[in-house]
Amino acid sequence: AGLAYLGRANEELEGRRFLAALHDDDRARVASVRDAALAEGRAYTVEGRFRRHDGVYRWQRFEVHPIRAEDGTLQGWIGSARDIHDDWMRDAEREAGARALREQDERLRAVLETMPQLVWSADPRGRIEYFNLRAEEYTGVPV
Repeated sequence: AGLAYLGRANEELEGRRFLAALHDDDRARVASVRDAALAEGRAYTVEGRFRRHDGVYRWQRFEVHPIRAEDGTLQGWIGSARDIHDDWMRDAEREAGARALREQDERLRAVLETMPQLVWSADPRGRIEYFNLRAEEYTGVPV
């Protein structure tokens, strides 16, 4: 199923040749994580964009574990790949939205703090929640 997903023969994915299916921006990072883990004989997890059989890049998470004999000698490797593209894109959109809200909040605060008017807000009980700098200077009451 994985070979059909990538549209490649097994021989095209052996060793480091699978790196050719990675997005250019991910290739060096994925190779570094993989090579270090293989050299140390330890498990690893890495995410990267792989080119699918139709040419579309999709985020994948690879989890690879060493297979060891009873005496601890390395016998081989076993791994799995999971398409996480939709989750990754949803997270990226959420982060972009949160970043946009923070930037908007920073711009609004900059306007409120530099305007010559007194600006304040209160909760439903009338407790002051916010005074801009002018309001604090005028009333002498820091919030």
